[in-house]
Amino acid sequence: MSEPDKLDIIAIQQSLLSMRPKERLDALISRPDAMPVVRALPAQDVLILIKDIGITDCLEFLELLSPQQVQEILDLDAWQGPSIYPTAIGPWLAALHMANPRRAAQTFCALDIALSGFLFKQYTRIYETADLDNVNDDSSIRSDTPDRHYTIFFDDSAPEQDLVLFLKQTIEQLYQRDYKFVLRLIETARFETASMLEEEALRWRDGRMQDMGFPSFDEASSILAYISPNLPLPQGGRGTKGEGDSSPLPVPFTIPPDWRNFVVLNRALQNASDDAKQRFVSEFVNTANCLQLALKQNLGDSDSLRETVRRVASTIEKALMHLSKGDDSMLSGLLHLSARKLFQIGNSLRRPE
Repeated sequence: MSEPDKLDIIAIQQSLLSMRPKERLDALISRPDAMPVVRALPAQDVLILIKDIGITDCLEFLELLSPQQVQEILDLDAWQGPSIYPTAIGPWLAALHMANPRRAAQTFCALDIALSGFLFKQYTRIYETADLDNVNDDSSIRSDTPDRHYTIFFDDSAPEQDLVLFLKQTIEQLYQRDYKFVLRLIETARFETASMLEEEALRWRDGRMQDMGFPSFDEASSILAYISPNLPLPQGGRGTKGEGDSSPLPVPFTIPPDWRNFVVLNRALQNASDDAKQRFVSEFVNTANCLQLALKQNLGDSDSLRETVRRVASTIEKALMHLSKGDDSMLSGLLHLSARKLFQIGNSLRRPE
């Protein structure tokens, strides 16, 4: 079977471009090397595909995901600004359990202990069993650890009952398989505050987001800052350091638009080298994600992303038209500017200095 580092993921992505989401899913699942291929896909691709189809219709696909991908999907989908969004986490964990309870438990153990500890802090009350005579807790959902040292009461009144049920089912699986992890989780939930756990989880999440090529919210917001469209252009090179750096990871194939809908931009790409095209697509995706973050939109919402993508493409096209001054021979050369810089120039043309 092929190893992930030997797979031509870009070619695989391109082969899926013309397919509808369900066809794309079937094509991936039916491959003889389905697991390494799926695990080599960017988490955002996986998130968008599952959201387009529906999570409960993707159980076979969910079984193929690595724990790291699940963590990254939660990083993308289960936060609202600096806060964890448990309502989004529940359906993911419940679906993973439906797909494969054993693998779901393994994945839960691999999540940040700050995140899993936060969930236990929010949805359980943990007591030493010897003190239960002094406890007044009327929850109908409880679990005793095998050594009878702790009793865990689960919040049966929380709206996120899919998440509560997952936590109970998973912790009881782990009693026999990884009791050391259970004790660590219990101690984390008992002695850490929810705010401290959320803050720690956010730090780890922000680090992974940067590894995936996503900026912080403050950095993303700077994409909307005004820059003069008439400043002298750099001759060759990539402009400001870091502007045109392409992610070493394969970029999501579900984001780039049909370039043919943007006549001037398409003309520039047609006359560019293959390397320049590939670099521009990577930069374009990063720019669209940056704008999506700046607009506080979900990174897995395909409808919202498509609208953001159209805005980025039309804004870059506006910049190309302005900079080329109608000279088509200049278009491909203007792609030495980063997609982000072109977007900023085009966006600045929409309002006075």
